[in-house]
Amino acid sequence: MKDKREIIIGTSGYSFDDWKIAFYPENVVRRLWLPYYAQRFSCVEINSSYYAIPRDGILKRMADITPDRFRFTIKVPGEITHKRDGDLTPFNQFLKRVEEIEHKTDGLVAQFPFSFKNSDRSKDYLKFVRDNFPGEIPLFVEFRHSSWDQESVLKLLDELDIGWISPDEPDIPQLMSRKVTATGDSAYLRLHSRNAKKWWADGGKLRYDYNYQQSELGEIISRINALPAPITKVFVFFNNCHGGSAVRNALHMKEMLGQNTFPQGGQIGLL
Repeated sequence: MKDKREIIIGTSGYSFDDWKIAFYPENVVRRLWLPYYAQRFSCVEINSSYYAIPRDGILKRMADITPDRFRFTIKVPGEITHKRDGDLTPFNQFLKRVEEIEHKTDGLVAQFPFSFKNSDRSKDYLKFVRDNFPGEIPLFVEFRHSSWDQESVLKLLDELDIGWISPDEPDIPQLMSRKVTATGDSAYLRLHSRNAKKWWADGGKLRYDYNYQQSELGEIISRINALPAPITKVFVFFNNCHGGSAVRNALHMKEMLGQNTFPQGGQIGLL
């Protein structure tokens, strides 16, 4: 089954100023960054939608300028995961935008904050979110507080048809463990950082400033390989965006897995 398992590697976002030179050549203008990225990766996690619901047409353009094979996962707005006031307006606005790119979308990502702890009220809100994200696009949830790190929660997500996200983060009390598991037939990993000193420092501004070492990537690959046979697809997104570390680590992991890292579909760098 491992040979049949699809491991999709990408980054959480692609449009960072400090990726200039570190990944994007000087002669590639910003409007071509996504097509350039899509030459080397088959998927990207859109993070900007967490901060603000995309304007009309933005996601459609992203779909139009990427190859047919290219896929997206889209982060759910913070208004939904952090405010949690039951207002359906952001749900409806967000889903309207997602329709523009639905044919190329492999999942919606709801990342809840550390303050969102395991309780009956929180579980009711998960059900509320699930009920208001109908349709064919899978929904994945990431927890930050360790109170969710229980087998009973995995069972609940299975019942709700919600995918579990396995975060990779520092060994800090009350953060989630680094176990790699899944609900449904897809696993989803978000690799953040293992630097405990930076996680809470200065309001978390440098939380994702981290470079994964080869030994750490090998450890993560081993955990992916240990997933049970029913898991047929694994998403791995690097969120350690500072200084281009995410894209370097993602390419390195692709190499370790024997995946192609050469440009596919033309040389945008020559434009």
